[in-house]
Amino acid sequence: MDPFHRGGEFCYHWLRFIGYDFPIVILKCVGTMKVAIIGASRDRQKYGNRAVMAYVEQGHSVFPVNPNAQEVEGLKVYPSLTDVPDHMDRITIYLPPEVGIGVLGEIADHGATELFLNPGSESGPLLQKAEELGLEPILACAMLNIGQRPDRF
Repeated sequence: MDPFHRGGEFCYHWLRFIGYDFPIVILKCVGTMKVAIIGASRDRQKYGNRAVMAYVEQGHSVFPVNPNAQEVEGLKVYPSLTDVPDHMDRITIYLPPEVGIGVLGEIADHGATELFLNPGSESGPLLQKAEELGLEPILACAMLNIGQRPDRF
């Protein structure tokens, strides 16, 4: 069976989560979301770029965030989350944990329905800080969650 299967209104797929295999049903895959991608990159080899392409391909409104870029894949890049004009349905992080911990305050202030910490972006101190700020991050690959394989991009 494919690593993910789309059926009805939900995405069904398998995720490898901290070394354990188990099926997960995550979130509706219908409609579009406003998504901030923190750590968006111009480098097509980086997951921060692949995520931009994956969400755009699915028709979501994408708000790349990176203080060192002006444009990613033809989209305006915002220097920080505080510069993003709207409330986000989803914020997804593609930063090393020692950098990501520094943006958690902005995330708590800006607000979002969901916060994804992609593989490699999490750490014990970051998760503790997130908890202190009242954030409930989802530890999973945000691209798999929308039915996209990162290796396609």
